[in-house]
Amino acid sequence: MERFLRGSTIHFLFRVTILSVAMFMTSAAMSQFVETPRQNVIISGQIHGFWEYLPADYFSNPTKTYPLIVGWHGVGEVGNGALPSMQLLLIHGIPRVIEWNIFPQSVSFNGQSYSFIVLNPQYMGPGVGVADMDAFLNYAFNNYRVDRNRVYLTGYSLGAMLCYDYAGNNSTYARKITGIVPLAPCGDGNFDDARTIAANNVAVWGIHGNGDIQCPWQYTLNWSNLINSANGAPPVPAAVSSLTPGLNPGDPHDIFWFTYEQGFSAPPPNKNIYNWMIQYARTTALPITLKSFSAEYRDKITIVEWITTNESNTKEFKVERAGKDLQFRTLATIPASGSAISDRNYKWVDDLPIEGINYYRLQLVNLDNTKEYFEIRKVIATRDSKVTLLSSNPVKESIKLNMDLDRKQKLIISITDVQGRILYKKSASYPQGKQEIVFNPPALPPGSYLLKVRGDSFTEAIKIIRQ
Repeated sequence: MERFLRGSTIHFLFRVTILSVAMFMTSAAMSQFVETPRQNVIISGQIHGFWEYLPADYFSNPTKTYPLIVGWHGVGEVGNGALPSMQLLLIHGIPRVIEWNIFPQSVSFNGQSYSFIVLNPQYMGPGVGVADMDAFLNYAFNNYRVDRNRVYLTGYSLGAMLCYDYAGNNSTYARKITGIVPLAPCGDGNFDDARTIAANNVAVWGIHGNGDIQCPWQYTLNWSNLINSANGAPPVPAAVSSLTPGLNPGDPHDIFWFTYEQGFSAPPPNKNIYNWMIQYARTTALPITLKSFSAEYRDKITIVEWITTNESNTKEFKVERAGKDLQFRTLATIPASGSAISDRNYKWVDDLPIEGINYYRLQLVNLDNTKEYFEIRKVIATRDSKVTLLSSNPVKESIKLNMDLDRKQKLIISITDVQGRILYKKSASYPQGKQEIVFNPPALPPGSYLLKVRGDSFTEAIKIIRQ
């Protein structure tokens, strides 16, 4: 692994100085909420945390999907996936550009504007491999609204080799991504990987410092040449490569600064990285054709229906719902037909929609456990409530409810956490008519909870917050 190491004392001091600057810039930028450390998120044995950047309109456009960039760092930035270790990722690459507030808010192609989701995982050591990368991509697809036709990988040094390794490992991996931008890989071209990359038409732009002797610049040229020749003819698009002057006087291997800024361009693309990426898209073939998907609120319930045709290797559907917080949770799992060429009709009923805005999302799980998401549907649920929260929300020690019952009945009042665990439960009979009740649940730690009131003929739920 010595070929991945950066050995000069000058470079070490240089990096420490820049880390201090990056930490200062992070503090200044955090008030803008542009980049968030997602700490201690165990995605694989090697990946336990990542930096997250979301477009400015991500939460205000809950049905919109976005192109994704995943950045893979070098061996000098490995860590445990938690702060302060994750600060190392702010030295180079896209995280630095975001922290310095010079990342493009949008890019345009063919008259359409795009904004990127950017995720930068930190891994535990140089033993990270393609299985860890695939686990992270699947995590991203399952937890973010990713435009699956525009998924891009970039990386430097060790991270650059990971890009080539993932795209070249097998066709399933290659088809999950649109393009890669590897910077200064520390491994030479591999014929079998190049052939897989070319066969699946993965867009490739390799960049290398023209004075790099630690990881020779010829590696990047060799990768491009192999990709373009491995199958007898270049893929579409053909792989390209660029040599650029080193930007760190103490280390010609280190070109991981200006290359990620909007002002960078180099022949032959003569574009910056972001404009180069967005010009490429692939059509992801789904294992079904979804003819329709609807969610309709009527008679105090939401009816979710969808029709498929040409199902192939499908396992199940998951119906997910989110409220105004846009945090989707699975409500139901519906078995799929597995294989069918004729229409298949599916239906599920949400007996207790959230009062107000409800977003419903359909997830398909295939037999190999890969997942696909379909469009989101929005409904507004309104109902004559029998239960009203009179306490302020966030609530304090006691909770006061107003109830209007059409008859005497027994009520069960409970409080559950987000995992559905019952933290408080009370059962009593109440007379007909309007009345107020006050109760004191046990001390609850700060967080969100569900207060549920169940009677003989109704169930109502209210989200409460404890600060």
